[in-house]
Amino acid sequence: MEEIRWLVALALIPTVLGHSLLNFSLKHISGQSVSVCNLGQFIFAGSMAWLWFGEIPHGGFYPAALLVIAGAVTVALAMPPGGPTPVRVPSPGDR
Repeated sequence: MEEIRWLVALALIPTVLGHSLLNFSLKHISGQSVSVCNLGQFIFAGSMAWLWFGEIPHGGFYPAALLVIAGAVTVALAMPPGGPTPVRVPSPGDR
């Protein structure tokens, strides 16, 4: 019975809640920013494993986390204030 509760929690929290948050963020933030920030999932997972289970992340975790955070900050600072400029893709009937 305990395993079923954990399976339901895995189905609801990371899958339903996580994907819903990603879709919601795409309405308000550019896709490039969302995808770069989404790369940080392992940072959250490593932090939760350390807090909940006392598992200390491997030494490669820290430089990788710094690189992903630096990438997210770079993308955030590179975006223009109003967001990215939309690009109009011409349809086949346009001349």
